[in-house]
This record gives sequence, structure tokens and C-alpha cells, in this order.
Amino acid sequence: MTKTEIALQVYSDNRSMARAEVVRLIADSLETNIANASTYFAKVSSMVPAVPAEAAIVESDDEILHRISTRFNMLDKMAHGALAGTIRSMICFGAPGVGKTFGIEKMLRDQSEVEYDIIKGSCTAAGLYHALFHARKGGIVILDDCDSIFDDEQTLNLMKAALDSTDTRNISWRKMATWVDDIDEGDWVEGDKIPKTFEFKGSMILLTNIDMQARVAKASKMSAHFQALMSRSLYLDLTMKTNREILIRIKDVFMNHMAPSMGVNQYDAAEILAFVNANADRMTDLSLRLMVHVVDIFKLGGDWKEMVSITKMKLS
Repeated sequence: MTKTEIALQVYSDNRSMARAEVVRLIADSLETNIANASTYFAKVSSMVPAVPAEAAIVESDDEILHRISTRFNMLDKMAHGALAGTIRSMICFGAPGVGKTFGIEKMLRDQSEVEYDIIKGSCTAAGLYHALFHARKGGIVILDDCDSIFDDEQTLNLMKAALDSTDTRNISWRKMATWVDDIDEGDWVEGDKIPKTFEFKGSMILLTNIDMQARVAKASKMSAHFQALMSRSLYLDLTMKTNREILIRIKDVFMNHMAPSMGVNQYDAAEILAFVNANADRMTDLSLRLMVHVVDIFKLGGDWKEMVSITKMKLS
């Protein structure tokens, strides 16, 4: 697909949203800046007939919350399947800081039988090979917002091998390296170098901010790799792409779970949430992590709104 075709698809799929939100989605899909995305928006919007007001479908807040909650429930079910070994691979795409990791980490803490490794931040191909080896007997490797891994063809090829649908999934490292040795997997003991080849019987959970469906649609050099990962996995889109959707998720989690656990009464929680809602477009990071920071500032007392404005909002 050309860039114009991608922008047209994004525009057509999200015509009921505000212009600024659609422009942002186009910018994300094309990996370009807002100015260029605005140009594409103007171009493609003139190519599509206007939607009659009576034909526009606008979800209510309750409908959006139900849609998002259903998908988070599905995320929990998929994670249980990975823990049980019935699901080899699952990919969950969603905005950062909305709770993709929380439920999965709780499940892992509550059990002691499954070997697991949570990788956050960054990971090389060699690091991934090590992680897969140590989880080879039915363990789980979780990549949590470790999105740089998807820019490296070596790591992508390792993941494809680990998630293959064949009965036997053999993973190999056939390049020269001081940390591998030509030994049989069955002869390996702790402290040895890692075998150049081993059979992987574990699972992978990929939690990412990357919209793989959009990357596949771009038809770039990496598209085939993303398509291969998706074809080997259960792919869950949490469908939170606008500030409105993220705020609805934040309200649900903050009022019902976070505020009580942080010792904030419902009156104060409502005041905090109202302030965040009113200034959502200015926040540097609209997420559940933001709410933790705002509560911490609130507990300091004094003019907490001014401190939030200075520390958590954009200058303009």
C-alpha cells in the first residue's frame, strides 16, 4: 500500500473521531510528524464523501468501556492459556501505561511452577537466545514494551522459530560467539556455554505499543516479519487509540482499584480525575502511571495542581 492508501484507510476507519485524533493516528501509521499527517488528512478527506449526520455511529462511554473491558478479560484468558502451555504465542497491542502488564505479572507471582522471564526495555538477539534457552522446557518469555526488538531481523527470526506451528521447534545460533558451544542440549549443566541448537517447548507473550496490523499494511521491508509473527500468534488489539478511550480506561481502573489501594477517598479521587480529564491534551503522558504521580503530588498537600502543571504538562 502507498502512504496515501494507508492514510485513506486510517481516515475511513476513524471518520467519527475528532480531526486531531485522526491526524495523530495517520502520523502513527505512517511514522511521520503531525504536519505531514495533516497534509495527508486534507488530501484523503477530500477523496471520501461526507458521512450524513444520521449515519455516523458514535459509541457512548459505557459502550467504549464494555469494549475495552471485554478485551482486557480476553487478555487474562490468553495469559492463562500461555501459563497452561496451551497457547504458544500471544501478542497484545495497546497504548503504553494502560495496564497490559499488571494482570499477567500477578498471575506469574501467584504461581511457582512455571519458569518465566520478563524482559523490559531492550534486548539483543543474543539476549533473546539466552532467554529462550532457559525457558525451553515449558517456560514463558514475556517481552514487555521491549519494542526495539522488532527493528532487528535477527530477533524477529528467532521469535519466528520459537513460535513455529511445527511439532518440533528447533532454535539455532550458528554464528561465531564465545558463549555458544557445539554440545548436546541434554548434556548441558548450569555454568556451561549454551548449545548452538536446542528444542524450544515454551511460550512467548509479546506486550507492545506497536500496531502490527498497521506495520503489515505499510508493505515495508519488515512487514513480512510482522505478518509471520501474527500468523503464529493470537493477536489482541486493546482498541485504545484515542485520548477519550484511554481516559475511559483510566477512570475505570483509577476509581475502582487504584484510588482505594492508594488510600485516596472517592471525593478526592473524583477531584484528581476531573483535573486530569480537563487537562488531558496537555499531559506529557496520559496513562495509569500518570495517575500514580498525580496522587503522590496530591498527598504532598498545598497547591498540588500547580505542581502537576509544572511537572507533568507540556509547556504549550
